[in-house]
Amino acid sequence: MYKNIEVKKIDNNRIVIININRPQKRNCVNSETAKELLKAFQDFDNDPEALIAIFASKDGIFCAGFDLMEASQIMHSNNIQEMFPLHFQSKAPMGISRYLTKKPVIGSIEGFAVAGGLELSLWCDMIVSNRQCVFGVFCRRFGVPLIDGGTVRLQRVVGFNRAKDMVLTGRDVKGQEAYEWGLVNRLCSDNENVLEKSIELCKEIIRNPQYCMQLDRLSLYENTFINFDQQIQTEFHRGSLAILKGETSQGASNFVNNKAGRSGKPLPKL
Repeated sequence: MYKNIEVKKIDNNRIVIININRPQKRNCVNSETAKELLKAFQDFDNDPEALIAIFASKDGIFCAGFDLMEASQIMHSNNIQEMFPLHFQSKAPMGISRYLTKKPVIGSIEGFAVAGGLELSLWCDMIVSNRQCVFGVFCRRFGVPLIDGGTVRLQRVVGFNRAKDMVLTGRDVKGQEAYEWGLVNRLCSDNENVLEKSIELCKEIIRNPQYCMQLDRLSLYENTFINFDQQIQTEFHRGSLAILKGETSQGASNFVNNKAGRSGKPLPKL
């Protein structure tokens, strides 16, 4: 059914596990994957048997962001008018970042959750991870803007000062620090399995009456992100200026052609 993601149901179909399946690309999201993610989570929402979803890692990686190979091809000012309606204004580059599910989603995070992958992790209701995981605004080093809710959600989760630290420096934030900051809700010990721990959390959540919980959850979002549409539009507007300036296509091309900054490595000093 899907080319770039996997969907599995467990626990009598009450728990849906969804993961990106592009290991050769470190589970980066391209336009096709973004569409598949959105459809998968919409299908989860509309499935009467499904009560909760796990957005899981695959092969030890959650998501390393938007596919910079595609970014180097599409993020040019000469085709910006054609690009924006398809990739940004309607469905968002990472697919689901502007979609609020009716039911909870647990992020089961291993390895890298960086750039757009960080934004996807922030989209989840709760995060289960381990000390080896890496969060970060790695797109900073490529001139790729946060346009999937990163600047909106990050400061709500970790606080304004810590969000500025991550956004300005683009440094990595590993599991223990992420847990201390509140970015990670459940930190696994070295001998615990992240996905198994995520499933345990799901079962804990679905023991309770669901309709009341779902309403309270939606109230949390509505009252925390009361101006979300306006904020996401502001974020998109600022990010589009970087794309128009040419930094994004140049940075993505450097990554693709020169392998600059790959695997979290810092860029060469100026």
